[in-house]
Amino acid sequence: MTGSTSRRSIVKGLAAGVVLLPALIGLPAFSRADEGGDWQSWTADGAVTNGVIGRIWSVESEAFIEPSALVDSLNDARFVLIGETHDNPAHHRLQAFLTGAVAPDRRPSVVMEMLTEDQAPAIAKFMTSPDRSAETFGKAVSWEKSGWPDYAIYRPIIEAALKRNADIKAGLPGKQQTRAIGKDGLSALSEDQQKDLRLSAGLPEDLAADLNKEIIASHCDLLPAGMIPNMMAVQRYRDAYLADALRRTPADGPAILIAGDGHVRKDRGVPFYLEPSDGAAVTVSLVEIDPERTEAEVLSEAREAKTADYIWFTPKIDRDDPCEALRKRFSDKKKDG
Repeated sequence: MTGSTSRRSIVKGLAAGVVLLPALIGLPAFSRADEGGDWQSWTADGAVTNGVIGRIWSVESEAFIEPSALVDSLNDARFVLIGETHDNPAHHRLQAFLTGAVAPDRRPSVVMEMLTEDQAPAIAKFMTSPDRSAETFGKAVSWEKSGWPDYAIYRPIIEAALKRNADIKAGLPGKQQTRAIGKDGLSALSEDQQKDLRLSAGLPEDLAADLNKEIIASHCDLLPAGMIPNMMAVQRYRDAYLADALRRTPADGPAILIAGDGHVRKDRGVPFYLEPSDGAAVTVSLVEIDPERTEAEVLSEAREAKTADYIWFTPKIDRDDPCEALRKRFSDKKKDG
């Protein structure tokens, strides 16, 4: 891989929900605590007059739509999946907008990839506290120790959820469970567990090959080949667990998933583990766009990609080359033996 395409693929993998090695990548380096931005103007109909940044693309109708039309299309969904790039503050503000706007007459559940079952007791305690607020949530769940980007950029989502009295839920299993899959693959789960999570059947060959390629690219072609199968297993396990977390929310309110874009893709992400009988699932993909790219280039790719129902184009933020840090960590590990 070379050039800008390679860098875009790597960044997307590192920041948008593909399985990574936390000990190798150092997620806190991606923190962006920017509180500003023009994101608010994007939520008003007619706010964007040219270009693609800030606009919403309907994959089915192959046309741009207004934010109000997007909200209308999500109102009847059982599951609303909103895919982010983790370190982009604009993505979390748009997630907050949708969390506050969708199905206003029903109490939602907000399931977050950033929260694990290890934090479930702290979340439950917070949700019953009379003093709960978005300010105190981060401290309550020890967000600063989690390895995710700065809580400040996620706080708008929590603010929107609390304003609606939404139930905030952990989306991922505990670290010990995930480590077991990373070590032994899906065989670390019993047959009943695999069946309950709908993991008994493998991914179709083309989707498995695509996931394999994405994991290799997102790790800058540095991974030993022997590690890749179990990393694919971890990704599938997380997708299936997120789907199960959605299914376990009350059926009378929408369940909103906040997760990396790789997790919400329709072909092999969380929707793969949801069935029609579970209820309608709609995916909104928040996609960074380099301002130098033309509208024709962006829409050509959007028409080919069928991994989301809606694509909301946002500015691309500046970030350091993640491969440099990854190379250093691999080099340090070799030196340590």
